Amino acid sequence: MNKLTKKFSILLASVAMAAGVGLVGGANSSVAKADVTYKSSIFSASNNADGTNNYTSTVDNTTDGFSVTVANGHNNHKSWDYFRFGQKKAASKGSVTTKSPIDKAISKISVTIGEKCSNVNGIYVYANTTSTFANKANTTITADLTGTSENMYYKVEFDMAQGVNGALEVNQIDFIISGSSATADAFIAAIAKIPAVDALTIADKDLVEAARKEYGYLIDTLKAQEDVVAALATLEAAEAKIAELEKAAQDKADETAAAEVDALINAIGEVTDYSKAKQIKAARDAYEALSDNAKTKVNALETLVAAETALAEYAPVEVETTYKSSIFSASNNAKPNGSYTSTVDNTTDGFSVTVANGNNNNNGWSGHFRFGSNKAASKGSVTTKAPIDKAISKISVTIGEKCSNVNGIYVYANTTSTFAN
Repeated sequence: MNKLTKKFSILLASVAMAAGVGLVGGANSSVAKADVTYKSSIFSASNNADGTNNYTSTVDNTTDGFSVTVANGHNNHKSWDYFRFGQKKAASKGSVTTKSPIDKAISKISVTIGEKCSNVNGIYVYANTTSTFANKANTTITADLTGTSENMYYKVEFDMAQGVNGALEVNQIDFIISGSSATADAFIAAIAKIPAVDALTIADKDLVEAARKEYGYLIDTLKAQEDVVAALATLEAAEAKIAELEKAAQDKADETAAAEVDALINAIGEVTDYSKAKQIKAARDAYEALSDNAKTKVNALETLVAAETALAEYAPVEVETTYKSSIFSASNNAKPNGSYTSTVDNTTDGFSVTVANGNNNNNGWSGHFRFGSNKAASKGSVTTKAPIDKAISKISVTIGEKCSNVNGIYVYANTTSTFAN
């Protein structure tokens, strides 16, 4: 297996509990025309649950609702649309295992190999009715296709020799139903479970969708059978009825929702001041939350717009108000200060702050403090002595004639008198 091989087809073994088939030296083959790919694991980034950058992690992959677990595979943090297996320092085994049993008997598994394919001892397939797989050394290998059945788990194992990191690149795995054993029985049975069209309810949608899914598994020769053609007509009529019922149900739900919004709007009444602002907003929010179809069923929209227009005339104008001030006049300062390392309290109209490291020239400077030292970097501050009982939205600092050597001016707010750095 040292040369590039693009695809292997694996015939499963006829063993009730587990089977293994080595693929070293297997020839290229393609899925026969009558065969149907039932499930696929495509290792694109969008299908992988996570990225891995080593050969020892596990990652789940979900392709069209079908989930597998990839063990000991590397996808380079989801940047590769494939997994690579094999380690440079030790022999290893990577694997892809179905997370739940497959409800149909799988006759072939097709493994698509990418650009890397070396150091492979073998690729083995296991099938079992539980999620526990026996070691391949303990199994009997046979090519009898009767070895699988419905509701089995599957595991594809990559037995890698030591020597190269990422020696095997796997892009995709397909689980295939043999056309030679396929019948239309499951589709016909699914159609039989669907009630007559006149008796259908939305609750029967799952039955209709299950029948459509079964039809999708049929090969062309089965789709041409007379009984299948007749059953398909029944299915299409049921699908049309379900769509009709869903539309009617949605219309009814939209009418109910629109009526509720009409009630909110009509309850607003005449707008003569700003007191109905919340009520009008609630009505608008309820209208905007409706589906496009439901909005067309609202009768009182013009009333809502008129209420919003009237309310705008009463909207309050926000005016900023100075709530407290600290004016640094000599009369407001508790004491004179002639240095840049002392603290002084200032009280302006009953509002007190503490000025730290500010100099007022022994109250000789009327209306200001000066900060900053010629000998060292320093921090001056003005701190409220008690909490302010209203939320402050802005703080305005009036700067005088001196303004240089300032690294920054910072504001801190806290529910206690202790401030973080």
